[in-house]
Amino acid sequence: MLNRLGIEAKFISVVIAAVVMVISVLGLLIMRRETAHLEEDHHRNAKIVTTAIHRTIRDNMLKGRPEETQQLIATLKDVDPVRALSVLRTDGSSAFGMAASPLPVKKEELEKLAGGSELTYASGGSRYFLTPLMNEAACRNCHKDDAAVRGVVVVAVSEGDIALNIADLARRMTWFGLLAALTLSGGLVVLSRKMLLSPIRGLTAAADRISRGDFVFHRPRRIDCQKMHDCVQKDCPSYENNAIPCWLTTGTLCQNSPSGQFALKHGDCRTCRVYREHCGDELMQLTDAFNRMSVALKKHEEDTARHILETEALNHELTKSNTKLSTLLNASRLTTSTLQLEQTLSLSLSIILDITNLKVGVVLLIEEDPDARCYKYFDCSAHNCPAYGSGLNCWSLSGTMCHGGSSSCPHGLSATACWDHKQCHSHLVPLSQTEKFDACSSCAFFSSVVLIPKMVSGFRSGHLGERLKIDGSNLHKALLMGRTLVNYSKENPFDVPIETITEIAMPLKVKDQITGILYLASDKAHHYREDEIEFFQFLADIISSGIVNSRLFDDVETSYLQTVTALANAIEAKDPYTGGHSERVAALSMKVAEAMGLSTQEKEHLRFAAALHDVGKIGIGRELLRKNGCLDPDERKEISSHPERGVQILEPIHFLKPVLPAIRHHHEKYDGSGYPLGLKGREIPLKARIIGIADAWDAMMSKRPYRDPLPIQVARDELIKHAGAQFDPAIVEHFIAALQQGD
Repeated sequence: MLNRLGIEAKFISVVIAAVVMVISVLGLLIMRRETAHLEEDHHRNAKIVTTAIHRTIRDNMLKGRPEETQQLIATLKDVDPVRALSVLRTDGSSAFGMAASPLPVKKEELEKLAGGSELTYASGGSRYFLTPLMNEAACRNCHKDDAAVRGVVVVAVSEGDIALNIADLARRMTWFGLLAALTLSGGLVVLSRKMLLSPIRGLTAAADRISRGDFVFHRPRRIDCQKMHDCVQKDCPSYENNAIPCWLTTGTLCQNSPSGQFALKHGDCRTCRVYREHCGDELMQLTDAFNRMSVALKKHEEDTARHILETEALNHELTKSNTKLSTLLNASRLTTSTLQLEQTLSLSLSIILDITNLKVGVVLLIEEDPDARCYKYFDCSAHNCPAYGSGLNCWSLSGTMCHGGSSSCPHGLSATACWDHKQCHSHLVPLSQTEKFDACSSCAFFSSVVLIPKMVSGFRSGHLGERLKIDGSNLHKALLMGRTLVNYSKENPFDVPIETITEIAMPLKVKDQITGILYLASDKAHHYREDEIEFFQFLADIISSGIVNSRLFDDVETSYLQTVTALANAIEAKDPYTGGHSERVAALSMKVAEAMGLSTQEKEHLRFAAALHDVGKIGIGRELLRKNGCLDPDERKEISSHPERGVQILEPIHFLKPVLPAIRHHHEKYDGSGYPLGLKGREIPLKARIIGIADAWDAMMSKRPYRDPLPIQVARDELIKHAGAQFDPAIVEHFIAALQQGD
């Protein structure tokens, strides 16, 4: 319930509760003190009355006048505040024959009375005073005993008056407390609302506005520090700034030196006259602290917003960098995932078009001519020229002087002539980029370089021609400068089927060797930043590496193929009757592979396996290979070993490992009666089954020392006859179908 109240209601409730509690405590303390005083006075008066009665009765009894004593007792017992008066003997019975009510006195207390002690107790709204009558010397004249006490005077005094007095006091104190509580509470509430609640409510409202982003000041003090000090330092943050006190402003010049945060300059400000006069009480200082918090929050928000913008910019740059890196890695992975030049070029062109957002593109590679070198083209004998004897083109090297022109040669020679003199050219400074560009632009050798279109996207390759010369276009300039160029001049050197607005020329180079160029175009204007153009060149360099790797792979494959061909020729040179056998088996196998729809990779492996299936016969003697008669068991074993020998010969060649199973098992038979392992059915590798049929067919169609070639129909019948036993029936069907297509 209390939590639902506002701060003012809570504060008023607390003030009233505190005032009531304080006044109540004070009232109780006063009541206790006044009650004690009333009781003390009442007891003292009762004691005085009791003592007077005791003395009077004692005197009468000492004088031997019991009648007067009895009459006195009867008279005094009705006097206020005496409620009862009697004299008792030591045994507790009433003296003078007067009736007396029994007293609730314990035995041990009677014993004390018998000893001469006085006794007081309260009972039934009265207080009883028991005072012993001592057996004095005068008493012994009439009474001959030796008892110490002759009797007890009992006086009962009413306590009703004191209760009435206390009740009246409590009533008056209650009314006084209520009046004082109302008066004091009202005054405190009014005072606190003005001095505390109103500022707090204002601070709360200001805090609420600050929480919504409106950084306001609460009751800003109009204290102009610069006016109090007659300050003319306009660069001081407090100059003509009345928003908050100067001592709460960072960087003020309170002591002619810049001040930092409040905590750091507090010592200086304590000696400042403005601070001493206007720092105010704790509430005012709280207001100042609140206003400073508003300034700090505003600055923090501005700093946070700036940091967020900076972070977003950094994140954007990081995202772009990650995208670029991912693109580079993806391009590297894609261009190295295949070693086929056509696939590499296709993937590369697709990647670069996607990154640049252009529509058409063409990859042009520089025509490779190992004999077309700068020094050979000019019949140059300048042995100290970096291009002399080099496998690189002269425009890819620094410091070359392949072209004539003005020269600082001390002998008055042209640049080319100066190069011809082995000892005279060292004074020539290598060409700068601009000078080299101007020189190469008019160089006859560079102009003779031919570009070959290898891959296009967005238009037909027929528009390009087969061989293109480098001219004075931006392609020419990009090749010379070795970096990506963006052009908006609408050159359209290849007559692409769009109105070219944006053109990009990207040299393809590995280190200093330029291998070609990428031409990209679009019918829309695309503007690229310098870092994006640099990124395009990085991407082009990766593509160049893929192109070079593909070319190297083609060269390696060509070398391997030449090696394979040489091995096959070496085999057939030993037996003139089998001349061209391997080539024919390879050709027949490729026809079957086409009919069966094998992949390019499988056909390539089949071609190598068919060409080399008899390479193991190199280790078999010429006489045994040319023998006309039947072979004995040892000779048959020797001949049957040629598949394994062929595998042993070719095993060290890594790229031929996939073809080794076909070479090892090409003499296996479908029914399991072949060699070397007696495999059967589909246990025999597919390529081995194909080669086995092509090998048998060529053997039947070839002349041997012991027979002539078989007629085609007879050979077909033999294949069909042995299908399912020696040959795979399904492959026999494909083989015959391929033969019929060939016929």
